[in-house]
Amino acid sequence: MIGREKEQKVLTETLNSNRAEMIAVYGRRRIGKTYLIEQFYKQKSVNMVSLIGQANANMSTQLGNAKNRLIEQKGIDVLGAKSWSDIFYAIKNYHQHYHDPKQHFVLFIDELPWIATAKSGFIGALSYIWNAYFEKFSNVSFVLCGSAASWMVRKVVQEKGGLHQRITRQIPLFPFTLKESEAYLKEQGFIYLARKEIVDLYIIFGGVAQYLRFLNPQKSISENINQLCFSVGGELQREFSSLFLALFGKKGVHQPLVQYMGKRKQKLFDAGSLSKKFNVKIEKVYQTLDELEMAGFVSRQNKYGQKKRDTRYLLTDFFSKFHLKWMEGVSQNELMQNPNYWQYISYSQNWISWAGNSFESVCHRHILEIKRALGISGVYTQTFYWEQKGEQNKEGSQIDMLIKRADKTVMIVEIKYYNQPFSISKSYAQNLHHKIESFRASDKEHNSLMLVLLTTYGLKMNQYSTIVSSQIDMESLFL
Repeated sequence: MIGREKEQKVLTETLNSNRAEMIAVYGRRRIGKTYLIEQFYKQKSVNMVSLIGQANANMSTQLGNAKNRLIEQKGIDVLGAKSWSDIFYAIKNYHQHYHDPKQHFVLFIDELPWIATAKSGFIGALSYIWNAYFEKFSNVSFVLCGSAASWMVRKVVQEKGGLHQRITRQIPLFPFTLKESEAYLKEQGFIYLARKEIVDLYIIFGGVAQYLRFLNPQKSISENINQLCFSVGGELQREFSSLFLALFGKKGVHQPLVQYMGKRKQKLFDAGSLSKKFNVKIEKVYQTLDELEMAGFVSRQNKYGQKKRDTRYLLTDFFSKFHLKWMEGVSQNELMQNPNYWQYISYSQNWISWAGNSFESVCHRHILEIKRALGISGVYTQTFYWEQKGEQNKEGSQIDMLIKRADKTVMIVEIKYYNQPFSISKSYAQNLHHKIESFRASDKEHNSLMLVLLTTYGLKMNQYSTIVSSQIDMESLFL
């Protein structure tokens, strides 16, 4: 299994635990939750029973699916089951009959938010059978899995009812890093990909395992992108709308909010302006942003030197950004007339400029790798943005990444996405000097300052490059 070392370690600990374990696993759709659980336990000598939720199905359908699965899997007698209590009681009877003190028993419930329909009594029945029977066994694990991360946190992790304080472990699953993506792609048959190509794939697909699994090693990267995203019937043609429907349902402003953030030139948004734009109470906007953050669509950015009131939100889901910029609004007729539509995009100046901005998001996603490359892994740091609005006689400034270190040093990180080694021109050096001096004048803590240049292919040394304290390249993101 590629990556997921931390998650596998947690699961291994539960197998060696001296108590029953109830594990909550959550992460966005297609991230690899089911694959992780099934592959991990497949390698172990466990007795696993599993239930799978079906999207947009009522209780009767979910019960029918569960009965069929239990009969096919283990031959459990559930034909007469009319409720979830009956289902869990049948699983209890199966465990009593086949219980082996030397073998771990796992109940895996996949897509819990779908299977636990409103007024179905699923959560109550699950809680009861756990409290009344299963939690007494040290070799039992219940794994509760769901793509709707906000639902999982609210209804399972923070639940005040039957599951209150029953969750013993949480495993939030995140996209692959660049290093993990590279290893995964090699396993898929992409042996000789250049790292710049991997970065470009990451800009489009992030580290979402299923998206990478769609790639065909017998085709070029360009052909794959065209097939998946710009061909009628391509696997990712309808992914964006399906994603939001699966995670958040039809209610709320999750999708419109992300669409708005993805189509605007500005990168950072505050809750107040979003509240006015959508005519929604600010409390509802904060809740929506929290849910989007838990699902991995947005992240919070704090302004250097300010409190919570200056928190901004940044759209960080790579595929959503790509879809909204390049896929949305392209008609089937246009795609049918232009079978190589992606080629037209990928050679445009608009794409190069957009990819440069998205490369900044890739760097923000790999802060730990950047710290490692800079030799400050063991130093406590915080990451901020900073901006100073221009005035009548004063030019404004903006810094997208500030790394504030505990040793009273602030690293100003400039990020450049180029197809060759980057060369600092006289005008760019003046711009950097202006940024640094503007920030220094505003820094009330009087920290030492260092300029870090992060580029794709490194820095070409010239008379202006001495302004840079430290420089790292794309390779650093794969550490």
